[in-house]
Amino acid sequence: MRKYQLNISTTFKSALFASTALAGVVLAGPVFAGEPVESRVQKLEATVLDLQRELQTVKEDQAIAAAKPAPESSVVFKGGPAFEAADGSWSFKVRGRVEADAAFYNKSGGNSPVDFNNGT
Repeated sequence: MRKYQLNISTTFKSALFASTALAGVVLAGPVFAGEPVESRVQKLEATVLDLQRELQTVKEDQAIAAAKPAPESSVVFKGGPAFEAADGSWSFKVRGRVEADAAFYNKSGGNSPVDFNNGT
């Protein structure tokens, strides 16, 4: 009999806790909702319009930049090729070294030793 009463008591406490939690969520929902939906939609629409205006400005700037003729670069040889923009906005000079080393040793059959005196 006692075991039966314990189960009813535990079940009742669980049901009471669940209903209290559900009531708390239902009543606290509007508090955590924040701004009304209409206000949020209006802010989002304003943001979209601002971004569209900014995108249009960027497209216009790119069109103006594309319409301008590209500055021609000159090539000058001062110990190596040097490239420079006509307006002086950039320059590039090729520098470096090329080193080569090769060898070929011919052993023409038999047991004769390899001659290491020929090669490049």
